[in-house]
Amino acid sequence: MGKSVKYEYDANKKQIVVLFKNGFRVEDESSFCRTHYFADTDNRIITTMFKDQLLKLFNVDSVKELKEKIDNNIKLLFKPGEGEIEFDDNTKTVIVYTTTFKEEVVKPAEKTKKLKKNIEKLSNNEKISSYEYTNLITAIAEGIDSVELNEKDRNTIAKIIPKLIKDGNVKISLKDVTDINKDRLRDIVTIGRDLLAKKIGVEKKIGLERKYIGKEYAWQRYFDLYGSYLLFGSIEQKKPEEWIKIESELRNTESRLDFLTMNRYGFLDIVELKKSDEYLFKLDDSHDNIVPTAKLSTAISQVNNYLMMLPYDKENGALIKGSESATGMLVIGCDNYLMSKQNIENYANKNNISIDLVKKKIRKALRDLNYSYAHIQIVLYDEILDNLENFINQMEIEVVNNTKNE
Repeated sequence: MGKSVKYEYDANKKQIVVLFKNGFRVEDESSFCRTHYFADTDNRIITTMFKDQLLKLFNVDSVKELKEKIDNNIKLLFKPGEGEIEFDDNTKTVIVYTTTFKEEVVKPAEKTKKLKKNIEKLSNNEKISSYEYTNLITAIAEGIDSVELNEKDRNTIAKIIPKLIKDGNVKISLKDVTDINKDRLRDIVTIGRDLLAKKIGVEKKIGLERKYIGKEYAWQRYFDLYGSYLLFGSIEQKKPEEWIKIESELRNTESRLDFLTMNRYGFLDIVELKKSDEYLFKLDDSHDNIVPTAKLSTAISQVNNYLMMLPYDKENGALIKGSESATGMLVIGCDNYLMSKQNIENYANKNNISIDLVKKKIRKALRDLNYSYAHIQIVLYDEILDNLENFINQMEIEVVNNTKNE
């Protein structure tokens, strides 16, 4: 054991021969897995993993630098238990804790080696076992947080995972399904709020040019994509931008609806979308009252006209036949655009009341207006988003220890 320390690469340049002057000592042979460190104990050929740990311990990048830091007096001691590999400068001893080395170095390295082998098999169109397959997926899932996926890759994964579950006849728990759906619905709410705020980049999320953001067309696109979620999945049939055509001397002969829908209960609904930044109320100075703006009144009349025309539309006869009478939903404005800031301040000052009370009076005016129309509902965009968000927060699944409920 009195040989000098020697360093050299083996023929494959994967391992290093290292001779320790005093050899190595193991405090507890039963806890030491010799193959973790030595490929050949007689010739002192250490494994690549152990070599990398020594390079890291002495903070060097190459074997040459390692040789400069280690002299002929270095000893090697293996101890059972946990702890980082260390060098005791007083005793000139490298101390390796076997349990830690095995758990933090050997096992991850072996796992990586197996995964690489599985990937190689798949790339060669070779079959892999169920165990190999699940290990591969587990490794991907564990590392997903450290990977920055681009939009294309995210979309690819979003298509692959459902296919894997469906084609592999894999059943996931109701709780997991609920959590996935909650996350997706939150995305829809976020896109809606970004539309309200006209946030930069929201146009890409709904596939439009920036010039359309803030206009009715953007909301039509949003409802076309997510209308069934926003209306709580009640839509059985949906016809965006549907035309109503009738023969009448008393009414318009044709009009275009934003959405004509039939819900699962057989009721027809007309959904009309207007701008979200449209002021809905103004002050009637002559009567000191809060009244609808011309824009809101016109929009209500428009929906009412659609409702009157629909029963006489021959082209939609198949849809209308057998269904109950239609109702109309007008989606317009938002809480910040109920009335202009100046009008709110003027009303508050004139009546010597607080701004908050004025806003409450405006909300009451909206409720009163809704109450006055039997077949038309006037809804704010942020009300729809708030309702969906409340619904998401209430989505819960009680986990029962019964596989039939999974």
